[in-house]
Amino acid sequence: MSTSRCYHCPTPPGTCPTFCNNDNIPFFPNLYYLDFSYNYLSSISNVFKCLPKLEILYLNGNPIERIASNTFVGLPNLRHLSLRSLPTKPNIESYAFNSSRLRRLYLTNSHVSFGTQVHEDAFRGIQIHNLDVTANRFKDVTEDQMLLFFGHLKYMENFDMGSCQLQRIPLFLQRMKYLKAISLYSNIITNIPEGIISNLTHLRKLPQKRHVMLKDLVFSQNACYLTLNIITTTLVTLSLIIVVVCSVSFLYKLRWRIRHFIYMKYYRPKRQRNTEHNQEFTYDAYIIHSDDDEDWVVDEMIPKLEEQHHLKLCIPSRDFCSGYILDNIDLAIQTSPHVIVVVSPSFADSDWCQAGLMMAQSFVLNIRADALIAVLLREPYARNLSHSLHKLLSDTAHITWGEEEDARASFWARLTTVLKERMRSMTDCECY
Repeated sequence: MSTSRCYHCPTPPGTCPTFCNNDNIPFFPNLYYLDFSYNYLSSISNVFKCLPKLEILYLNGNPIERIASNTFVGLPNLRHLSLRSLPTKPNIESYAFNSSRLRRLYLTNSHVSFGTQVHEDAFRGIQIHNLDVTANRFKDVTEDQMLLFFGHLKYMENFDMGSCQLQRIPLFLQRMKYLKAISLYSNIITNIPEGIISNLTHLRKLPQKRHVMLKDLVFSQNACYLTLNIITTTLVTLSLIIVVVCSVSFLYKLRWRIRHFIYMKYYRPKRQRNTEHNQEFTYDAYIIHSDDDEDWVVDEMIPKLEEQHHLKLCIPSRDFCSGYILDNIDLAIQTSPHVIVVVSPSFADSDWCQAGLMMAQSFVLNIRADALIAVLLREPYARNLSHSLHKLLSDTAHITWGEEEDARASFWARLTTVLKERMRSMTDCECY
């Protein structure tokens, strides 16, 4: 894409360069920006062609005498057209700006008399969004003429009519329901009819300067409060969504604490009343582990503790009965003097492991302070540590599993020593 500017270009007065050869082949097929401002162009008819990609055209300050019908129809991609400060007050014919993609048109400060010099269909053939006719003459233009000039421009968003000698708000504005800004400064408007812009629900700006009295401006309730209601509703809805999302996230994070509280509050007392007569231990230790670590428990822990040291372990996959899993966890903790927690990254990710650990810690605080034994199989990620797991690793001396033979031998020696010493101390207490 390319641009071109030509200020006071060395061409004969009133003429314009051609943009294609005799075979209509463009010289500048990729030109998208062209500025001919403040030259001596008096005629622009049949000039602007062979510019298939031109989007922006400036013709400000040229002594243009006439803007003929379909002057710009040969510019299929024209979007921005500026004709500011034209000293000769040109006549503007019907369909003068006809161009299907034109969106911004500026006819500022040319003092053109719209009542005598502008055809009523001059703005036909376009659907622009921005129109600026500031500092032109509308003094003798009737409402019907205004309607013919601009009434069909339904998609207008910004309309400037400052210094146009207006004595009233033009009624055609009521048709432009997408208007966001209107400029009416430096006019002599002394009265605004009731409800004239009540349909302009998108209106955001009504910039004015001097000579415009807005004291009698009347909006309908919908026009005044629609935006406020939308903003209020949006804010309330967003606030509710934020509260709900935060509440759900908070409850999800504490879901196992809630379930543990409900279980301990309402279900566990019933089980305790049913099992108070049975104080004997069924197992020597209850093993809390994740599903990913079950192979290690089966291949390493069961052979070493059960087969070599004749300890009876409670393994969930083997020893839990069918039914509510929290009942099984609670029963295993109550019928085992020790709880061995096999800590690993998969343990930190397991909801059921977290539930078992939480119940075990609660039981330890109330009944047996030395029942928990932490086995660190693999270091969990710090970001996944729950409050219960962090407390376990911080407050409980853990036994670390190693990959070397010496480390493994030390691991089993420490674990069996801890188990047997605690079992011996419990036996001594019972004898005493």
